[in-house]
Amino acid sequence: MATLVSRPTQANLDALTAGTLIGGKYKILQQIGRGGFGAVFRCQHIGTGQDVAVKVLALPGGENDGVFQRFFLEARSTAGLGHPNTLRVFDFGQDETGACFLVMELLAGRTLADELRERAARDEVFTEMEALAISDAVLRSLAEAHDKGLIHRDIKPHNIFLHEVQGDDPTVKVLDFGIAHSAELAAQSALTQAGQVLRTPSYMSPEQVQGLPVDRRSDLYSVAVVLYEMVTGATPFAANSQDSTFHKQVHEAPAPLREKARVLLSDPFIAAIERALSKKPENRFNDAASMRQALMGKRGHVSGSQMVVRVSSTSIPQVRVDARTMEAALQQITVNGETVDAASLQPRTTRKNTVVNRPPPQPPTPQQVANRQLLNRLLLWGAIAVILLSFVALALSYQRQERAAEEAAEAALARHAKDAPPEPVTPYKAPSPAPASDPEPTAIPQPTIPPPPSFEGRPPRAKGKR
Repeated sequence: MATLVSRPTQANLDALTAGTLIGGKYKILQQIGRGGFGAVFRCQHIGTGQDVAVKVLALPGGENDGVFQRFFLEARSTAGLGHPNTLRVFDFGQDETGACFLVMELLAGRTLADELRERAARDEVFTEMEALAISDAVLRSLAEAHDKGLIHRDIKPHNIFLHEVQGDDPTVKVLDFGIAHSAELAAQSALTQAGQVLRTPSYMSPEQVQGLPVDRRSDLYSVAVVLYEMVTGATPFAANSQDSTFHKQVHEAPAPLREKARVLLSDPFIAAIERALSKKPENRFNDAASMRQALMGKRGHVSGSQMVVRVSSTSIPQVRVDARTMEAALQQITVNGETVDAASLQPRTTRKNTVVNRPPPQPPTPQQVANRQLLNRLLLWGAIAVILLSFVALALSYQRQERAAEEAAEAALARHAKDAPPEPVTPYKAPSPAPASDPEPTAIPQPTIPPPPSFEGRPPRAKGKR
């Protein structure tokens, strides 16, 4: 590293025009943006021809050597971050005038703040799937930074970039790790683009508002505020003045997410955001991985074209996305290996102040209970009347059938008596008496006596005697 000037001079941003070299090797092509603590230029490395973004910081001169040293310490640490969802820092240093600069990858697309603003103009908000896709990327980026001891301190929609790559899916990039913090300390300025405070109070954690030490849980609070705004269209502590916002951040609880949400939300998603918005850091998640797991619930990792982003930004360079290319990409959405309908990722249009998640039903009034009991009684007596009428109708039908049977039998007998011929009648003739005569004597039969047995001259021997 070249020798550094410990007391840099105030950078003259107006003198940095097209063709000017920054750091002796980055040729300015065009200015991309300008804020209260510096400007960003699209530059080209004169050796490799690579297009990069160079941020020239407006660090003031003076005796504040500690701020200058801290800037380079955090710039070196940020350059060590390599997560795909973190804006890459390639180089940093000073130019000939002593102005500090950072060399970063050049992005194309828009910030999340721009996307929120355009959706608000169309009366739209993000769906839960889109919010999960962005939060998953942001929390993965924060997990790497937190493991290396870096706290972002300024998570907000302006520092979340929706990077468009032609022919590929959108990529979420987290900007300004530690750099905005150092620049704020150095410049001691509250101005940024659009005239807002550098650290928007609506996204700051309660401990950060009070000037207390912050840790990784402060970043998780800010992520929850961003997610709250994505599905409701407003931050939980929007106010007309900065002091009022600070007071709400510290002392008031946010409005329930289920009541303010303008799209359907799952219970794990709501519970995770409400926990991350706790006033006390110990009641929040301990790390980014725990919060990401709670947000996803049982959905696992979301991959593919999770976001629907309309590319019309004035960023340099502009990216043109063909509608057919975007439609083809949306057909390749997968969740846990299963294809997801692309229509579920489209933003849902709802009317303002429309609560989709309705409150639980109210208990019935005494009049409603009495009416319901009267109706039940009428239904019961009606059923009994129907049963009785059925029995009467059955009895009458049985009697009609018996009467019809009797009439049919009588008619049959009448027909039979009419059709049968009369039987001939034989006159009665008394029998003639027989002549009287004497009866013949009847012979009396005589009994027959059998002859005595013959013993052949010897009488029979008595049994048992000799």
